[in-house]
Amino acid sequence: MDAEGERSVTRDGTRDWSRWLRRYRDERDLTQEELGEMLGVDGKTVSAWENGQRPGRRHARTICANLHTTRAELGLVSEPAGPVVRRRDFLRLSAGAGASAIFGLWAGVDRIEAPTVDEFEATTEMLGRLWVRVGPAAAYGPTLGHVESVTRLLQGSLPRSARPSLCGVLAESSALLAMFKGWMGDPDGADQFSMLALESARNARDPDLAVHVLLSRTTADRGLHDKPGVRLRRYAHGEHGLLVADAGPATRAWAAARAAEVHATLGDEEACLQALQHAEQLLPGATSRRYPWPDDRWLMGERGASLARLGRTAEARRMLSSAIAKTGDDRAVDRLWLVLATARTHLQDGDPDRTARIALDVLRAARRFCHGQLQDEVARLAADLPDSTSPTVRDLRETLSIR
Repeated sequence: MDAEGERSVTRDGTRDWSRWLRRYRDERDLTQEELGEMLGVDGKTVSAWENGQRPGRRHARTICANLHTTRAELGLVSEPAGPVVRRRDFLRLSAGAGASAIFGLWAGVDRIEAPTVDEFEATTEMLGRLWVRVGPAAAYGPTLGHVESVTRLLQGSLPRSARPSLCGVLAESSALLAMFKGWMGDPDGADQFSMLALESARNARDPDLAVHVLLSRTTADRGLHDKPGVRLRRYAHGEHGLLVADAGPATRAWAAARAAEVHATLGDEEACLQALQHAEQLLPGATSRRYPWPDDRWLMGERGASLARLGRTAEARRMLSSAIAKTGDDRAVDRLWLVLATARTHLQDGDPDRTARIALDVLRAARRFCHGQLQDEVARLAADLPDSTSPTVRDLRETLSIR
C-alpha cells in the first residue's frame, strides 16, 4: 500500500464541516430556519455554520444527537470522540471475539506478533455481525476504530508474512464503512472508503475479497437504484477488471441473489428464477468467514422477497414467514428487509391498510438504525399505495414527510 493510501484514514474520513452541513440540509430539502429549529438555533446561526463558523461544544453535542453523527465525523475534534456504541455494550455484543483484538479497537497497537493477525480477523468478522444487530450508525464508531488500528499497524514495521492478511482485514473493514456511509446518506465518504477497501484487497492479493468490495459498494449505493443495468452488470460479471467468476462460492451466491432481486424489480421472472437457482447450486460450497448467512434460511428469504416483487404473493408470504421466524435479534436489520417484503405482498393483494401498518413499523425502526436505504424502500412502497382514507396510510405518508 502506498503512503497516500495509508494516510487516507486518519480519524474518520471526514470532509469539511460546513460542506457536510450544507449537504445534509440540501438532501433533506430543509431551509436554514427549519434546520435551525431541529437544532435549537435560528437560521442565522445555521448560515454562519455553513459559511465556516465552528459550533461551540454545547451546540456540537446537540448537532450530533439530532443528526445522528459524531463530532469526529464532522471534523470538530482533532482527537477521537469515542465510539457510538459504549465499550460495555460492545464487549457484550462481541463475546468470544478475543480480548486483545477488541482492545485494539480503541487503544491501537504499535507492534504485532503473528497470532494477533488471527485476532484482528476475528474482530472483523464480529463487526460484520454487529451492524446487522444494532444498525450501521451504531457500528460505525467501533469499525472506524478497528480500521485505524490496522492502518497504524500497516504503517509500522511488520513481518512480511503478516502484511497481506492485515491488508485483507483493512479491506473488509473499510468495505463495511463504505456500506455504512452509503446507507447513512454520505456518498463521498462511501466512495473514499470503497477506494481504500479496493486498494487494500489488491494488496492482499485476494480476488474474492476484491469482488466482495465491489459488490458491497454496489449493494449500498443508493444512487444506483434507478440504474438496474449497472447493478446487473456488476452482479453478473463484475467491473474495473474484477470478475465475479474469480470469486468464491459464497460471494458468487450473494451476487446471484442480488441479481435475482434486480430481475424481479424489472419483472423478468425467468431471469430471476434462474439467478436464484444459481445461488442455490452454490450454497453447498458457500461457507465463508465473510458471510455468516449463505444457507437455506437466507436463500428462502431472498427467494420470498423476489417472488413478492413478481406478484407471487401466497408463495412469497409462506417463504418470508418461515425466514422471519428463523431470523433472530442478531440479524435485526435483515429481518426488517424481510418484513418489508411481506408488506409488498399485502399491497399487491389489495390491502393498503395492512401494507401501511407494516411499512410504518419498519420505517420507525430504520430511522432508529439510521439506515437510509431501508427508508428509501419504504418511501417507494408508500408511493405505490393507492389514494386511501385509511388513517394508517395517512400516518405513513405524514411520517415520511417529516425529515
